Amino acid sequence: MSQVSQVSPVLRSSACLRCLRCLLSSGHQHVSGVSGVSCPQVSSMSQVSQVSLPPVLRSAACLKCLRCLCLLSSGQQHVSSVSGVSASCPQVSSMSQVSQVRPGLYLSGSDPALRLSVLSSRSISLVVNASGLQDLVYPPMEGLSVLNVPLQDQPHAPLKLYFDPVGERIHQNRTGRTLVHCSAGRSRSPSLIIAYLMRFEGLSLRRAHEAVLEQRPFIRPNAGFWRQLMEYERSLFGRNTMRMVSTPGGVLPEALRLPEDLPEALRLPEDPEPAYCLNI
Repeated sequence: MSQVSQVSPVLRSSACLRCLRCLLSSGHQHVSGVSGVSCPQVSSMSQVSQVSLPPVLRSAACLKCLRCLCLLSSGQQHVSSVSGVSASCPQVSSMSQVSQVRPGLYLSGSDPALRLSVLSSRSISLVVNASGLQDLVYPPMEGLSVLNVPLQDQPHAPLKLYFDPVGERIHQNRTGRTLVHCSAGRSRSPSLIIAYLMRFEGLSLRRAHEAVLEQRPFIRPNAGFWRQLMEYERSLFGRNTMRMVSTPGGVLPEALRLPEDLPEALRLPEDPEPAYCLNI
């Protein structure tokens, strides 16, 4: 699911399973490849009920998940009637899982971070709470420390103020194990881990993002956090490997082709070429 695109608004907000079946029958692997599906139901969807899709389906949907919706509905007309999707689909349930980014460094949403079994089985000694909720009650574990990052997942939130303090605490705890979490493990917590990888592993922003994305394919830092990460990368390395670009879908982060990706004769770091654009 690392390269799937956003579901169209009509599917994101209200979806009829007959329309999903049209998508499934198109033969495309990802929803992003089904831009021209002709379905008479799509034009008559203005009255269908709202759907509370899990975040992974709202922002990046794989047809495996849509198949689960169809199977689980078993005759129900609308997706909104399917209440047990997240518990039954491995792609969706992964949102509540813990992702191991590095040995001793984990990423999750809030729910797993509050379970004793999760913390004890991984011998977590430091929890970085980036959910913005400072009244969370963690299971009683000897030697467990909690570092709070009191910010909401909003583009203007100054997450950059915490890049160094959080990175330093993670680095200081490298003989132990650290879990970084926010509400869903999609924006704030992956951004903090990306910043850590840049400073303490020397990875470029592009490489750090790819490293986290590989372990947790549905991370989506908001546009403001992307800009702050780009500023941080330039302060660390004097160059950028990502930039924000205007697209028909809005302003999105674009990965630049790294000099080491090109033959030496073609390396022009002062005028980097785009490699791919992220759909957030």
